[in-house]
This record gives sequence, C-alpha cells and structure tokens, in this order.
Amino acid sequence: MRSFFLALGMMVLAGCATQATIRPTATAVEKISAGQGAVALRLTVGGPGVSWFFAFWDSIRVKGIDTGKNESIYDISLSTDGAAGSATYFGALPEGNYRIQMLSSEQCGAICIRSSSRFGDDGPSFTVEKGRLTYLGNLIYVSLSDKRSALVAKPVIDSENFQRWLKTYYPGFASMPLSRQVDTFGRDEAAYRRAQDYTIGYLGGVVLPQGSVLFHNFSSSLREVIGPTKVRTISTGLNSRISALLPLGAKNWIVSGDFNEARETLDGGMTWKDVQPDFPEGAVRALYRGKESELLVFMEKKGSLNVYAGNFGGAWRLLWSDAFGRSLLRGGIDTPRIQPNDDRSSIFVVLPGRPSYQLDTRSYKRKEFELPGAISQAAVSGDGVIRCQCDKTGMWMSAWESRDGGESWQDSEVSRYLPLPYFRNKEIGFNTHATGIFRTSDGGKTWTQVYAQDRSSWPVPGPFNYVFVNENRIVATDAQRMLILSEDGGMSWTQVRDLP
Repeated sequence: MRSFFLALGMMVLAGCATQATIRPTATAVEKISAGQGAVALRLTVGGPGVSWFFAFWDSIRVKGIDTGKNESIYDISLSTDGAAGSATYFGALPEGNYRIQMLSSEQCGAICIRSSSRFGDDGPSFTVEKGRLTYLGNLIYVSLSDKRSALVAKPVIDSENFQRWLKTYYPGFASMPLSRQVDTFGRDEAAYRRAQDYTIGYLGGVVLPQGSVLFHNFSSSLREVIGPTKVRTISTGLNSRISALLPLGAKNWIVSGDFNEARETLDGGMTWKDVQPDFPEGAVRALYRGKESELLVFMEKKGSLNVYAGNFGGAWRLLWSDAFGRSLLRGGIDTPRIQPNDDRSSIFVVLPGRPSYQLDTRSYKRKEFELPGAISQAAVSGDGVIRCQCDKTGMWMSAWESRDGGESWQDSEVSRYLPLPYFRNKEIGFNTHATGIFRTSDGGKTWTQVYAQDRSSWPVPGPFNYVFVNENRIVATDAQRMLILSEDGGMSWTQVRDLP
C-alpha cells in the first residue's frame, strides 16, 4: 500500500447540490445501536488550513463495500474538542467494510464554497466491528516542496492519548474495545519524517541563553539554529502539533499542543517526559512565565479561551474564561491571537467577536480594549504598539495602530496592501513583500529594500519571522524553511541555507 496519498484539491463556487447521505455524528449518540460499531480518525493540519478557504474538512465520506449488503454512503463528522490544530472525525457505522472516498467541506449562503480531497476508487479501506471502536490513528495534511499536498500517516498510533480524549469528551464510548487498524494508511516512517521536514511554518522563535534560536513548526519537532551553517532537528514525541514552546533555561524546555499534551526536556532535547498530569483539559495555545515561579497557560476549550496560573505537578487556578466564535472558514480572525511584547511583560490577546485585552504577566492585571473594526490581521511590536488590518468603515480593510494599549487608534503608516510589520522599537521595523524584505528607520513613514527574494524558485518565500539575538544579529525564517541572517541590525542579509 502506498505510504501516502496525494490530496487532489477541488474547490467549487456554485449553487448547493443535495445528496442523500447518512450523517452519523458522535455528538448526538450516547451509545451504539444494535449491529453498529464506530470509527475515528485524527487529522493534524500542517499549515494554516486544508485549502484557501477552510481550516479543516468538515466530514470524511466513506462508502460501504460489502456488495449486496451495505453499499451506502456515510459522512463522518468532525469534532474539534480539545484541539486547535487538529480535528477528530468520529461516528457510528453499521458493522462491515468501508472505503474512504474523500474529505470535504462546504459552506452555503448566496453561493456555496466547497473544498475536497478525493481518493478515487483506490482509497484506504477499514473494517467496523459490532460493539467496537475502530481507530485509524493520526494523519498529517502537509504541503510538500514540489507543489503537491499529501496525507501522511504517523508511524505510531496514539491510542493512550485518544482514549483520554474519549473519556473526557465522549464518556459513552470510552469503555468500548478499541480496534487499531495500523495498515489502513501505510505507516511509512521515512514518509512521515519527510512530511515533518516539509511541514509549513517556523514559529515561536526564542533566543536561548547560549545564543542559539529555537523554533517550533506545525509538526511535533523543533529546530535549533545554532550557527550560520548548523541547524539541529529535535523530535519531541508530542502526538499533536506543537502550538506552544517555553524555554525555562538553556536546556530546560516545555512544548505543548492539542489534547492538553505537554512534554519537558532537561537535557536540551535529548530526552523528553510527559508533564500533563493535573493539567487543565483542552488545546494549549500559549505558555509564558507568570509572576514569581508560576506559569501562565492559555487553553482553548469548547469555544472559550481559558487562562490558568500554576505549575506542573501542582494546582492550576482559572484566572479568566472568554467565549468566542469559531468557523471552519479561513479568513479574518476566527481563533484567538496571543502575542507578547519583547520582554514578555505584557501579553496581548485578540479575541474574535469579543473585547481584546492586555495582560500584565507580573501582576495578572488585565486591561480590555476595543479594536477599530472587523479584523483580518493583528500584530504587536516589540515596543508594545498594537497594529491591525481592520475594517472601520464597513467597506475595506485598512491599517490602524494604537500606541496607548488600545485606548485610541490612528491611521497607520503601514500600507493596507502589505503584511503587518515587526518593529524592534518605535523607529526600526521590518516588513516583507513579494520582492523581498524592507526596513524602516522612521517608524514606517519610508521603507528601503534590504533583501531581494529569489522568485524564480519554488516555493516563493513568504513573510519572515524575525528573532533578534542581539543588537546586530537577526535570524529570520519564512514559512518555506528558508533561513537568512543579518549581522548589522538588518541593513544587509545573507541566505545561510535552506532548512531541511
């Protein structure tokens, strides 16, 4: 069996078509009916979404392949409980044999927006047994460097983590015997490592005491940039994708992600241990140091963002809980954005459909502020200036900025056609355009190109993530694994190497 399956994307803007399908959903079922079993599959998205429009597919379509007995079509719905970067497709089915036909999303209004990944007639097959839950494991959906997308199976099925999830969110299913069908997607470890290498996104760059820079990506690995020609790949053993990274020392780091997973290393990534006992349930979105020796955990759970203070192995207390609305559609901010200022003394939280706030990490005081309008981008500069691409007039997005913590907003010097810039201080900032990197030394009034991107190669480099190691050295990575370095405060740049 093939080790991975190409995802053939199809997007249609058209009137909605109807199809008679049975839609078993686990959320509406407390127990399995006579003659039924259940099936579950996890999907981790190795990027911002499964298509230009959707963060996840909203169902998996399967067809019974028992000729003359069960040839019906079923749509298995998704659950995002306990997750921010993953979805679990989970539903009850009559016992029998099935083949996966496609993964799809659809949202209809005046028009319908659809996106799907089709397998055709040779899609993976599985068996549902009466009274048992068939678990197919965890897939990664990833864009590879040669313009292809693929679904790649993780070599190890995360049964223990999945059963904890069942016990928390669907206790009626937790006692069902689990059937692990490890061959459904051909679990090739080499293909999985390749998918990890090409998982889009280098995020959360932090400077370690020894001067190296640690990044995490949308998979379960870290990259430590040690020098101009030396990059170390570190496997953490996390089942979900990494969404939070917190160094506590030169070799003491914590990573966490969906399904309240958290792991810690004391030896610079050589060995890892689980630290989630007594950890609040949900998807970890961010980890920061709090006052005294406490940690602050931002946890997404069932449409709310909860903030906890405490320590691993001890008690956690809830500081705040804010409800917000999420959509499977990409575009706009439909999920919380959490961003600190440079010294981590303040954390800015932008909530969709709710007042945003600034949190003082030393006192836990919270100051709410209103954005100027509907938002598509938000960023906080190193000097604490808040910027957004917001629609204040109801007609178009424009760049706005606030220099007083959100109390007042002014038109920004930043063009509404560019990504939001990163400012190191009130004057010096960087922005990325399709042609390269631009630098300003007057607060954004004028910009000078300091690095030209090579647009002849694929993939075209995207916006950069800037990490300031010291006054002169800046390490920048983009979403396509390119690493560039400046030794003169960003006046000139050198492409060091492509990250693996």
